[in-house]
Amino acid sequence: VMFGLSLFTGSAEVFSQDIDIDDQCGEVGDTVIFTVSIYNAPNDVMAFGFDVNFDSIVLEYNKSYTIGDLTQDFDFFDCNEIDTGIVKCGGFEARNDFIYQGDSGSVVLLEFTVISCEDTAHTLSNLVDDIGDWIPVEGYFTRSEEHTSELQSHSFISYAVFCLKKKTHFIFLLLFSSSSLSL
Repeated sequence: VMFGLSLFTGSAEVFSQDIDIDDQCGEVGDTVIFTVSIYNAPNDVMAFGFDVNFDSIVLEYNKSYTIGDLTQDFDFFDCNEIDTGIVKCGGFEARNDFIYQGDSGSVVLLEFTVISCEDTAHTLSNLVDDIGDWIPVEGYFTRSEEHTSELQSHSFISYAVFCLKKKTHFIFLLLFSSSSLSL
């Protein structure tokens, strides 16, 4: 009963999001693209700003971005790394090409290089102007499936001793994981 209640609460949070940054996985040296998206904009947006906070030990911002479908006609849009681990993005539209209430789509696609394979969260913060009271949802960077599987296989107990009694003899069995064997 408690698990079902917790699962329901988590689902309700996902449906209440307004802006998020997606999840990505990769290995050292990979280029990964994180997309900041809006879902069912709760109001019209003519001006906005936000920070993308990331772990600079794991990811390096390539100073490269692609304007999303919702902001491609904005009069101004830019993203800059303002400090280690923080990219500030913002834009405004003075004509009628703004983001309308109910719109959904991408705001920006940010390019990073993976410099360390550690799981980490990246967040949106300091939302201002027409998105100042929106609900941001964090994204995650995780190791690629291949890398994760490899690490999991090495994380088993490096050895285990089992004592089995068979009649009056004891048998000791020593097991090693592949990471502790040298062939």
